[in-house]
Amino acid sequence: MRCEPPSRPLLGGANQLMATTALAVGSAYLWRLHPGRRRYALCTLLPMVAVGSTTLTAAFLSIRDNFLKMADRAQGLIDAGCAAVLMACTVILLLALLRRLLQRAAT
Repeated sequence: MRCEPPSRPLLGGANQLMATTALAVGSAYLWRLHPGRRRYALCTLLPMVAVGSTTLTAAFLSIRDNFLKMADRAQGLIDAGCAAVLMACTVILLLALLRRLLQRAAT
């Protein structure tokens, strides 16, 4: 029988949140440097919304249902804290992107 490290779900979520961040940066790049072709930003914005909303929901559920109920309480709290920090950083980045896109659209 193979034992998985307790942080494996945390690493999967971090990978998906990094993908969301990369799509956000790509969207900002397309939006800012190619104003005449902003419709192409939808090619990165739509997957960013899908991946971001799915991953943030899964990370929340993982904190609630997995990490906080681990037998090793200290490891569970560490994993929950790391997941919460990753989620917060991603949400802050997405809000900054949204603010920037709305500012640019107004001008």
